[in-house]
Amino acid sequence: MIHDINVVRMCVAAYLEHIRQLDESRRALEENMERLESSLSLGAIRYTDAPAGGSGDRLGDGVARLLELREQWGSVVLDASKEYGEAMAYCFQTVPRRFCWMHWVEGASWTALAARTSYHPKSCMRIAREGLMDIYNWMPEEWRRALPSAQPWE
Repeated sequence: MIHDINVVRMCVAAYLEHIRQLDESRRALEENMERLESSLSLGAIRYTDAPAGGSGDRLGDGVARLLELREQWGSVVLDASKEYGEAMAYCFQTVPRRFCWMHWVEGASWTALAARTSYHPKSCMRIAREGLMDIYNWMPEEWRRALPSAQPWE
């Protein structure tokens, strides 16, 4: 089953965007945990959020929230780290796949990618196009059907 290169590009872009979001969700949880830990280390004193009638148990609430975030972080890391690691390892095996990774996961523009690699931006696009079909054939089947109108050529 062969798809048009534009369909392949869109499906690979959707899959790599999913991979990027896995990493972003992990980072966001880590930032929330760091922020909460630093506020707890200051004695959990935040005058801006004080309730109108008293102070409440900020330390207990903060520790409970931190434990909840750590539990959530653990499940996100377990779910995402394997998929993210496998995708990264596969994409870093060849230059064309690495260019795809740098563009769609790391968010580098073609111009920025060209500056990092000493290629012309159009050459970066051409090289990345070579890696699209490799990634497409390797990625999970569900992402090859990311577009409802993705009809195979016969």
